[in-house]
Amino acid sequence: MPNTVMLIIMQKLGFTIIELLITIAIAGILLVATIPAMRNFITANRATAQVDHIVAAIQFARSEAIKLGTTVHYCGSSDHINCDNG
Repeated sequence: MPNTVMLIIMQKLGFTIIELLITIAIAGILLVATIPAMRNFITANRATAQVDHIVAAIQFARSEAIKLGTTVHYCGSSDHINCDNG
C-alpha cells in the first residue's frame, strides 16, 4: 500500500510537456508585446540622462563663476578643448 501512495504522489509532481509548451508560448507573447515599450523607455531614459548631464554642467559653471567672481562660459565641444561654433 505505501508504494501505491508514493507512486501517486510521484506522478503528481512536475509539469507535462503541454503545460510547459503553453507556458513558453505565453511568455513569448508577453515578451514580444513588451519589446516596443522597452525601446521607448530606453530612448526616453537616454534623453533624460543627457538633459541631466547638461543641467549639471551648467550648475557647475554657475558655481565656479560665483566662486571665482568672474564670467564662466559654457559651450559644447567635440574635442573637450575648443568650443564648437554653432
